[in-house]
Amino acid sequence: MFILSDATTIDYGEVLRANNMPLVIDYLSMDLEPPPLTLKALKRLFETDYVFNFITYETDYYREDKFGVGSLRKPSQELFKNRGYILINEGRQDDYYIHSRILNGAV
Repeated sequence: MFILSDATTIDYGEVLRANNMPLVIDYLSMDLEPPPLTLKALKRLFETDYVFNFITYETDYYREDKFGVGSLRKPSQELFKNRGYILINEGRQDDYYIHSRILNGAV
């Protein structure tokens, strides 16, 4: 599926429903430029009921100071935690998450 739209304003629930996507999706990769947009899009995505088993989320942690926004990593990690995701790898560029339902055997 390819959608040409502003990732920070799109209604993800509407788009996913219109494309008959299941409520549980195996994999999501998030990477927008500049990095603050990725956090904004994540907040929009988490307004839906959709769950992703695995997510790679680009933080660009190694170059955050370039954007003068402070740390974006902690706010995103808190959002993931509140939605039932477990951080399995905190990298220089990407954080990797698994949904707790996987670890609890609810696949």
